[in-house]
Amino acid sequence: MNILELKIPPPILVILTGFFMWINVKIFPINSNSTLPSWFGIIIFLLGFGITAFAALAFKRAKTTLSPTHPQNATLLITSGIFRFSRNPMYVGMTFVLIGWAVFLANIHSIWGPIFFILFLTRFQIIPEEKILTEKWGVLYINYCLQTRRWL
Repeated sequence: MNILELKIPPPILVILTGFFMWINVKIFPINSNSTLPSWFGIIIFLLGFGITAFAALAFKRAKTTLSPTHPQNATLLITSGIFRFSRNPMYVGMTFVLIGWAVFLANIHSIWGPIFFILFLTRFQIIPEEKILTEKWGVLYINYCLQTRRWL
């Protein structure tokens, strides 16, 4: 399955996952009788978008690559700011986007979307990235991993 490693950019994966969540709701229109209002989903969605944008801005300010398919091109290991709380705040933000979308859709079947995203991203994006960054930054990256969680 290495063929999928670092091949699907996470923003594309978010869009595809969100689309399939919506399709699933159309095919299986089971209302979860959620007590959460749809605006709560919008707030979670916007929070996720903001986290992702804030982390991407840190990459841009550091003048290092934002390309998730080429982590070997990173010119700087960012460990400050939002990266003190998570090694992957952009992916955390994208997960919040999908959770917000699931709440907005108000269908119990929607929960599979964020779960799929986390599992797929961990296996085919984050773990390969970590291998590359460990090779590139060595002890510096290993120490960062020991101090900072992968997700939250």
